Amino acid sequence: MAKKKSASPTKPTKAEVAKMIVLDELGESYRSIGRMLGRSNHTVKKYLNSEAYLKDPAVQELVEVLRAKEIDDLTLLGGKARARLHELLDEGKTKAIETTAVMDRCFQQRRLLSGESTMYFEIVLIVYVIAFESVEYSRP
Repeated sequence: MAKKKSASPTKPTKAEVAKMIVLDELGESYRSIGRMLGRSNHTVKKYLNSEAYLKDPAVQELVEVLRAKEIDDLTLLGGKARARLHELLDEGKTKAIETTAVMDRCFQQRRLLSGESTMYFEIVLIVYVIAFESVEYSRP
């Protein structure tokens, strides 16, 4: 007996393609994007390399809306991370590295979505130096 061919999967909507584009700009892999959207990594790659979708004005409009929302969210998270970093330092707790890492990730992703370079690692270095100079270490 011959196997039945399954129905072809549905094409991604323009909103899904816009999400793929934004997630790709954030540095997510095709596989990761596919998992988030319930698509195969091959489908994600195909649509991200499709000029027809990338130049579609409706898709570009959706991308701009998603990009703006993501930048707002990342700005909020970065601000919360900075506030938490100050709390930890004021309390004398030394979990500054984790908080600084979240703040740095938000900063880098905001810059990626804004089309700006992420090569400003000096800022992160300064934050680390200030954080560690502010915390007193005691030896056992």
